[in-house]
Amino acid sequence: MERLRKLRRLAPGEILCLGQAWLLFWAIDLALRAMPFRSLLNCIQRIPASFVKLPLNTEAAAPRLAWLVERAAGLSPLNGTCLRQALVLLCLLRRRGQSGLVQIGVARVSGALHAHAWIEQDGRVLLGYAGENQYTPLFP
Repeated sequence: MERLRKLRRLAPGEILCLGQAWLLFWAIDLALRAMPFRSLLNCIQRIPASFVKLPLNTEAAAPRLAWLVERAAGLSPLNGTCLRQALVLLCLLRRRGQSGLVQIGVARVSGALHAHAWIEQDGRVLLGYAGENQYTPLFP
């Protein structure tokens, strides 16, 4: 019930973006299982901008779009990992004619290797910030 109350506080365009992100989690999950990561990333990079005006289509709205992707990950029964979230946000940005850079980094914590994905736009982290210089990017 509380989730529905919070959902009603969103603008109609934000609800649309939340629904798009939720559906994209399913598509990204299937794509990650069916094709190599590089191929999937190349496909996403080629997504054309929409011909119609979409909600949250300015670069200033990109952080809000990232926030909606995080909310959609919480609503999805799928595992909303950092990689899936970054790829979903990249899809939404590309549809809005915006760029984004998916970064994947690694760090050694207590002897164990940890990986993390995040997305940057114009040098700032939009989604998946894990602390300054905590992860070393694999593909700088």
